[in-house]
Amino acid sequence: MAIRQMHIICAEARKRWPIIALACAHRVGIVPIGHESVIVAASSVHRADALLACHFIIDEIKASVPIWKKEIYADGEVWKENAEFFINNSTSRRSGSALHANKELDKRADTEKNDLSHET
Repeated sequence: MAIRQMHIICAEARKRWPIIALACAHRVGIVPIGHESVIVAASSVHRADALLACHFIIDEIKASVPIWKKEIYADGEVWKENAEFFINNSTSRRSGSALHANKELDKRADTEKNDLSHET
């Protein structure tokens, strides 16, 4: 379920920005404190497009991919839920997908793209 949703998110990023190559992965299993649990990489002719795509993907993973983690402490352990996922999916189901819930990102993307359009 999580991998399928990540594929959907990456496909949406490819529709929104002219991406040449895209990689997205989330670690499974034990992740030591301070280590990376998710990686997103994108290449594009213009770096602004690659950066905006990465920003979109990481935000959407947090908001729409059902990921849980177990935090292990010296005195016990606890399962943590992805609060952003539950908030996003329980308050409203805009078009049946969390992908359409982030209009602010679209506005920011347009602004940043215009601000950075002279860079290559």
